[in-house]
Amino acid sequence: MIQKYPEADQKLFSRGALEKSVLLALLVTTLAFLAFQGGGGLVSVRTLDDKIVTFEIPPEIQQQQQIKAPPRPSIPIETESDEVPEDVTIAETVIDTIWKPPPAPDDNVYFVAFDERPEVRNKVDAPYPPLAKKAGIEGTVIVVAYINIGGTVDKVEIGKSIPGLDEAALKAVRKWVFTPAMQRDRPVPVRIAVPVTFRLR
Repeated sequence: MIQKYPEADQKLFSRGALEKSVLLALLVTTLAFLAFQGGGGLVSVRTLDDKIVTFEIPPEIQQQQQIKAPPRPSIPIETESDEVPEDVTIAETVIDTIWKPPPAPDDNVYFVAFDERPEVRNKVDAPYPPLAKKAGIEGTVIVVAYINIGGTVDKVEIGKSIPGLDEAALKAVRKWVFTPAMQRDRPVPVRIAVPVTFRLR
């Protein structure tokens, strides 16, 4: 049977080396911790053998700068008067954040854009005014006609004027009848420009 000597036992040797290295690492870590914490003076370290080792930390490692306390809050200063202005109220600063949908278009809204243009079904010729005929006035009057969904003219106004011919053109276009203008397969009231031409023969 082979007999082992304790001095030559690798298991015992490695266990002792491990314990010593752990103790040394703990000692270095503790010293570093105390140095960064600024604990000046003497440091005592207790080893596993219950031996107390005391040494002094060098002054260059100790924390030199002291942490300053934050400044005290300023003391409130009393104003000249405690009166609140009457014209300043909280109600004026309230913002109305409730969304409201836009109102639906009523019958008085006349569209300019449409899918199908209104066509003239019944046209009344404008009589030539006698005074304009004698004066030799001729040309084309542009009448803006407001046509409802039934195709009749609600209102007329002059778009391009020729003095002496305007009234005759307005009276004639008021009597015209149109097919209703269509927008997305539904009739809509529209505003269109209608030319009324006066020519001398």
